[in-house]
Amino acid sequence: MRSLLKQASRAVLHNAGGLELFIRRNRRRIAIVTFHHFASDAASLEELDQRCAWIKLHFTPVTLDQIADALDGSGPLPENPITITVDDGYRDFLVAHRIFKRHGLHSTVFLVSGFLDGECWLWVDIVHTLLMHSPRTELVISPAGGAETEMVLPLFTIDDRKASARKLTEAAKQLPDEERRRLIANLPELCGSALPALGGLALQHLKLGEFPDTLGAEQSLRSFLPLTWDEVRELAAAGVTFGAHTHTHPILSRVTDAQRLADEIRQPKDRVAAEVGRCNHFCYPNGGPGDISEAAVREVEAAGYRTAVTTSAGLNERSQPRYRLLRVSTETQSSRTYFYESLAGLHSHANAANEY
Repeated sequence: MRSLLKQASRAVLHNAGGLELFIRRNRRRIAIVTFHHFASDAASLEELDQRCAWIKLHFTPVTLDQIADALDGSGPLPENPITITVDDGYRDFLVAHRIFKRHGLHSTVFLVSGFLDGECWLWVDIVHTLLMHSPRTELVISPAGGAETEMVLPLFTIDDRKASARKLTEAAKQLPDEERRRLIANLPELCGSALPALGGLALQHLKLGEFPDTLGAEQSLRSFLPLTWDEVRELAAAGVTFGAHTHTHPILSRVTDAQRLADEIRQPKDRVAAEVGRCNHFCYPNGGPGDISEAAVREVEAAGYRTAVTTSAGLNERSQPRYRLLRVSTETQSSRTYFYESLAGLHSHANAANEY
């Protein structure tokens, strides 16, 4: 009965103009949308195109710089302002950029500078890749190997491997940064397999489609490719804004060394600015309340960023703290209905910043 009532309420919202009423009511609030990856199959691109068309119909695209101007009182914002953000700097952004541009949507891509420089993979991709390729049927990680407590991870089936990779990734996020790095360094030996010849500078010389799809349609190794700096400069010239997402993607609340924390925040700002002329915006890795320390927020401000975004869900009031901006998360696999409702403000948690 409860489910039927919920379905009926949603039908009214989406078919009888109810959603537009919420959008109108929240017209002064700022929407910042989050993406990470983009699939390149026809169905996924069509889904993204439809969502972008809906956004353009109901919202007014702005840049993150315009939002920063409004937050410091130096510039106005239109009603229902919205901007797109993309985390990490994966190369599959290229397929999405064409769609964003066609609909007149402004995007900011947050880059992990060490990733684009070929110094490192994103460590979450290392976990996924090694567990998917390991010849073992079970992985046992002891505290000596870097885990907080002994973990037994089944690797019998593809589903086992995906679930184990998720479990290990979430456990690693809770470790102090030094222990997480030790765990990742030990992982190839523990898995009994080396990283594919995808890492390092070789990443920057591959093109989309050149790497074999060894993980199947669900997840291809090519989805781990970063943008190249040449592509970043071309995209910047085409109007894309670039921000920083640290140098190696650690969980900043787990970084206790003050110099390392400063380097992770300041180094990508300098690196991105050297390529495109400026870097005014920051994105916290993982970005939840427990992932962002007060020391990190102070360092972001001291480094001279104008804004910083989290992954806490919601629309932003004009009074939202500029270094704790909320976002609406979406991937094209998620429910379109829920996405539209979130942008309308139905699932917003405007007080999330107070939990930090």
